[in-house]
Amino acid sequence: MNKNENRFKRMVEWMPEAIFEAKLNFELSFCNQKGFELIGYSADDLKKGLNTVDLFAPEDRDRIRANAAKRLKGEVPDAAEYQILKKNSDTFPATFKIGVTRKEGEPVGFKVVVFDITEFKQVRERLVTEIEQHKQVEKERKKLIKELKEALANIKTLSGLLPICSHCKKIRDDKGYWNKIEGYIQKHSTAQFSHGICPECSDELYGNEDWYIEMKKH
Repeated sequence: MNKNENRFKRMVEWMPEAIFEAKLNFELSFCNQKGFELIGYSADDLKKGLNTVDLFAPEDRDRIRANAAKRLKGEVPDAAEYQILKKNSDTFPATFKIGVTRKEGEPVGFKVVVFDITEFKQVRERLVTEIEQHKQVEKERKKLIKELKEALANIKTLSGLLPICSHCKKIRDDKGYWNKIEGYIQKHSTAQFSHGICPECSDELYGNEDWYIEMKKH
C-alpha cells in the first residue's frame, strides 16, 4: 500500500458516510467505521472475505452488477434505491455513488459511498400520509359544501305581498289562480299542515247542537 493509499484510508476512516472499496470481482477490500456500523460486519469478517454484491438484497444484485459495468464504460449508473442486506439479515434502504479505482490508467476496482435513507423514507412516508389525509379532508369539505348548497336550493321561502281573499282566505298565485291557504303555503315552503278546529269556530259551527252544549258542560 503506497503513501497516497494510506493517506486516503486515514482520511475516510472516520467520515460520517459509509465508504467501501472493492476489486473488479466485487471482493470487498476496504470499509470505514461508518460502513461497518451500517452493514453489521467487522474488520475480522472483512479479512475472511466479503463480496460487495452480497451486501445487497438478492433482488438488487443484478442491478448492482449492471451499474458497475456501466461505470467501467464511463457511463452514468442508474440513480435508484437499493436494499442493503446486513449481517443479521435485516435490510435498510440506501442510495450510493460509485467510482472506478484506476492504476496506471487501468481500472482495478471500485470506490462506493453508501447513503442510508431510512430517515428520509420515514419523513417522505409521513408527508405522503399527511397529504392523503389533507386530500380526504378537502374531499369531505367539498362534499359537505355541495350538500349544503343542495339543501339551500331546496329550501322554499315566502316573501313579499300575498293577495288573500278577505272572506274565504284563499291566496291568489302569480298565474291568477286562487288556492287554499294551506295548499299554497305547502307548495311554496317546507311547512306541513295538520287540521284541527279552534274554540271560536267550534262555537260558531256547533254552538246550537245539544250534543255540543252537553259536551262543553263536561
